[in-house]
Amino acid sequence: VKILSHKVSEDWEGKPCLVIEYEWTNNNKVDSNFLWSCMESVTQNGNDLTTMVVGCEDLDSAISDNIRMQELAAGETAVIKLGYMLENDTDDVKVKIENFNRDVKVLEETLKLK
Repeated sequence: VKILSHKVSEDWEGKPCLVIEYEWTNNNKVDSNFLWSCMESVTQNGNDLTTMVVGCEDLDSAISDNIRMQELAAGETAVIKLGYMLENDTDDVKVKIENFNRDVKVLEETLKLK
């Protein structure tokens, strides 16, 4: 897993949200999906951020949150955009992704919003 990009956007009520574009490669030996392969933790100021459905204007050609359950064959790569409700649009966001069993850290990164 790697983060390709991130941007601050707004939900339908105008509240700030963060859209993260991930690149995920299925390194399992069998078909699998992002949801069952990766456990993501996205926090701001130490608080877990709630996931949200990414709006059409944020999708471009990437796979959205509601399709992260789509299975990929072993070795295939997909771009997935996931949305998270922010507490504010200025403080850094920490992203940590581990394998499903949470015994292998796959990615740990701090995203600057400003």
